[in-house]
Amino acid sequence: MKYLSLCLTAGLLTGCSSVTKFADVTNLVDYSNYKPVKVLEMPEGLEAPEYNKTYLVDVSEKITQKDSVVSSAVPLVDSSLASPSLSQVRIVTRAGELALQVDGDKRVWKHSVDALKAMGMTVNKRDQKLGTIDVRDRSLVSDSRSPIGAFLNRTMGKVNQGKRYKVVVTTEGKSGFIVIRSDAGKTLSAADAKPLLARLRKEYTAP
Repeated sequence: MKYLSLCLTAGLLTGCSSVTKFADVTNLVDYSNYKPVKVLEMPEGLEAPEYNKTYLVDVSEKITQKDSVVSSAVPLVDSSLASPSLSQVRIVTRAGELALQVDGDKRVWKHSVDALKAMGMTVNKRDQKLGTIDVRDRSLVSDSRSPIGAFLNRTMGKVNQGKRYKVVVTTEGKSGFIVIRSDAGKTLSAADAKPLLARLRKEYTAP
């Protein structure tokens, strides 16, 4: 009987506690009847903050409405890298010998070396300080890999190895001058110099 009384007392206490918790959970604020407020009213005792225009950016309508323009122009290439035109390169007589005159070319030395190689010259030695280039004309040399070329090399020997020349490159003002001389540095005849300079002019102005 004693134990039964204790059990009933404990059950009543537990039930009361559960009822209290249930009441706490259900004791919520009902917002169903509240109406939305269109304008936020400032509570009494508070003032509205001042409007700071420090970080306000005014975007012009002209800027926003202006269409962005993308340039389709091709970037310009340094003119010094391009080959001179035919009008800039011509054969002239200078100091009693034929020469190739190049106007407006800032890279006469490099273009001269490239043109000599392109016309079939083998560059053996070059000195930019002295302005001299030792070359050998291989344009008419027979191909040693062919039977005829091998025969010519055996029978003609050094004659078929290509003629040697000394090319002199100088500058004066905005013009450059290229002279082709003999291997010993002597002036060539007009008949020998003109065909060589014509070949050089063709390769010098090649695109």
